[in-house]
Amino acid sequence: MRSSSDRCGSPSLLLLRPALVVSAISILLACAQPRPDIVLVTVDTARADRFGFMGDANGLTPTADALAREATVFENCVAPIGTTVPSHASLLTGLHPRTHGVRSNGARLPREFRTLAEILGEHGYHTGAFVSLGPMVTPGALDQGFDSVDAPDPAHSQAWRRGSLTIHAAERWLEVVSREHRRPFFAWVHLYEPHSPYRPTAHSREALRHSASAFAAGISVPLFGLGLWMRSPEDLAAVQTLYDGQLQEADRLLGELLDSLKALGLLSNAVVVVAADHGQALGDHGHAGHGEALWQSVLHVPLLIWDGRSRTPRRVRERVGLVDLHPTLLELAGLAAPAATEGRSLAPALRGEPLAMRSYYAEIKRRRGPASRDKTFFAKEPSPYDVAAFRGRFKFMHGDDASALFDLDSDSGEMRPLVRTQAPEAYDQLSRIASRYADSEPATGPPAKIPESVAEGLRALGYAD
Repeated sequence: MRSSSDRCGSPSLLLLRPALVVSAISILLACAQPRPDIVLVTVDTARADRFGFMGDANGLTPTADALAREATVFENCVAPIGTTVPSHASLLTGLHPRTHGVRSNGARLPREFRTLAEILGEHGYHTGAFVSLGPMVTPGALDQGFDSVDAPDPAHSQAWRRGSLTIHAAERWLEVVSREHRRPFFAWVHLYEPHSPYRPTAHSREALRHSASAFAAGISVPLFGLGLWMRSPEDLAAVQTLYDGQLQEADRLLGELLDSLKALGLLSNAVVVVAADHGQALGDHGHAGHGEALWQSVLHVPLLIWDGRSRTPRRVRERVGLVDLHPTLLELAGLAAPAATEGRSLAPALRGEPLAMRSYYAEIKRRRGPASRDKTFFAKEPSPYDVAAFRGRFKFMHGDDASALFDLDSDSGEMRPLVRTQAPEAYDQLSRIASRYADSEPATGPPAKIPESVAEGLRALGYAD
């Protein structure tokens, strides 16, 4: 019996309504072609506004920029949460954190939710995960469906590793897969740069050689989290420059991976995705990090999809979300997403078709009761907002005691909240949407059952859940 998740059947077009004929034809054509290889690269903590293809003029991301010139670029992509493991869980399942239950880095993904790797693996794909943050793919975390997993083992080393080690692991696996290329492959490559700690790179050393800042030589995770560097313009500039250097290193590693794919002859039938799980506040609105903030510096992430079979450049302004990648990549592979998927496929945009406006949501990581209202590790002041809702150009942030509406087209820095009389329809609609999401009963993932060494590694990185 054919699986209900396999769209490569033989429907009679005569039985379909006219509106479905085009969709059915596209599925049949996709199934007539070899399924694409899929390479998903996630860059941890990467702000959208630091990428050249997103408007930055500092030349930090030449590799991603070159790829973007042959790709579909989604200019307004929303992360569902500013925390690494929950955001990746949403990307890999197409579900929001309140549905899949992973709302902190210590939570585990319930087995009932089927990941992108599981579905692709069930349909003949080799699946490999090459991850720089070990706790993401410890058993019971986001390792579901991967045939091969390569990540640091916190029990024997530390929770994270340099991206160069992750890239080399992926390259070794790709060499093996390329020798037996009768089956397509799905490779997830996760780079921890530019997450703190920030070490000097060639870029930052040159830019900071005359800096008098105490942080010009680098900054540890604890010092970064305390936010002392936000007290003076010179210290703030130094840490932001260190961040930029780390992002530049991530872009260099992306180039190394693409060179390997090209050398192995694996690009012509590949779909390459470059995305971030969330951004980094870097002092915006008094926040240092990401997990406890809903500002655009944290939630606005880069997203491009490059298809080696067409290489047609497109720009999409309509708002999309990381939850959309799960159904998108399944459709590109000729497969259907599970009925419960909350994201929508972006494949039509890759064909030049318009995307309809829809709402998106984001939340801060799981609160731990009244004490969480105190100052957090990564913020000078606690956030008054728990949930954000997006629709069109508007964003509404909702909290128990505060709310705010922003027009992101005219106020991308979120400095001028609108009163209800300035946009009553948007205010009322998004207020209802955000309240409904905030009041929904959040799912709770299984209690973390991880070794103390893993928990200690997470705490060392500021993940004090």
